Amino acid sequence: MTVEALGRVAELWRYPVKSMRGERCAALAVGTLGVAHDRRYAFESAGAPPGKPLLRSAERTRMLLYAATVNARGGVMVRVPDGRSLAVDDPALIEEMASGAAPLETPWLRHEAAPFTDVRPIALHSAATVRGLELKDGAAIDGQRLRSNLVLELAGGRPFAEDALAGLTLRLGDVELRILERIPRCRMVSLDPETAVADPEILRWLARQHDGRAGVYARCVRPGVVRVGDAVWLAE
Repeated sequence: MTVEALGRVAELWRYPVKSMRGERCAALAVGTLGVAHDRRYAFESAGAPPGKPLLRSAERTRMLLYAATVNARGGVMVRVPDGRSLAVDDPALIEEMASGAAPLETPWLRHEAAPFTDVRPIALHSAATVRGLELKDGAAIDGQRLRSNLVLELAGGRPFAEDALAGLTLRLGDVELRILERIPRCRMVSLDPETAVADPEILRWLARQHDGRAGVYARCVRPGVVRVGDAVWLAE
């Protein structure tokens, strides 16, 4: 009997600093803690909302005007709104965060081995889900709004097809991922990932049409490397 792949890996993303823009990758190392270099840094501020010390773009939308990448030596660099590229631990970045495009009250940097994710370490969605979101008004939508690590092209091309994968284990390259649950979406999905301009109708459309959820969470059960173009299979 011929077994057909469920689809393929279309895009890979990591977000080295929580709530900043991330970077598109050709390959990602994935382990039990999540994606390597993903959300290992975060900023806190004396002016953060009570009980929410980690700064999130959902509250501080202009955090999206900063873009974080990993250089060839494994260091994290941040491109700030004026075009400079600063190391994530450079005091000049703290100064910029305190007085620049997204002014913060007494900001400081945190770094941990485990990712600063809100719920689960890994998120994914299908490319068709982004096309489904565009049905709200026909306008193109940047899939980075969902801030997933993996974007899959699934057979059939149906929006939200990844919902049916909950409870299953997928093999992608060397990696096996256990799909856990659908992702409830917050205001973040309403923010343009390049400009930080909000479009609240996206979240309202999701609430009306899809229980306010898009994409699925996952955890790694077999570490390895996943690459763009890898086939997606059900694990035995």
